[in-house]
Amino acid sequence: SVMHWSLLVLSLLAFIAFIVGVFFLRKVGRYLLSNQYFATEVINNLKKSGRFFIFSGIISLSVFVISWIIRLNSGTVLLYHTDIVLPVFITIVGLFFSIQSDALMISKQVKEDNDLTI
Repeated sequence: SVMHWSLLVLSLLAFIAFIVGVFFLRKVGRYLLSNQYFATEVINNLKKSGRFFIFSGIISLSVFVISWIIRLNSGTVLLYHTDIVLPVFITIVGLFFSIQSDALMISKQVKEDNDLTI
């Protein structure tokens, strides 16, 4: 049916967003290995990775909720299922990366101010 195909497309979109988030996180790792913790690219790529993880988690969570509603209408439903843990975790990781990029931006500004005063 159309609903199942739309859930499949949404799941695929969430998976692609997750892979793109991992790609930006890989770029961050390259700078961190060369001890460039406050590089602008690190901050920007962490923010992008966090946004893609948040997007992936929310889309996956919505797919889970929609499929749960479909199962509820058909009469076969579980009240609690462990599949919901992964989208919530991915969303939390995305929020952490976004907050971390904001903290690095503030730290970079403080470091630049301290370097100018000495």
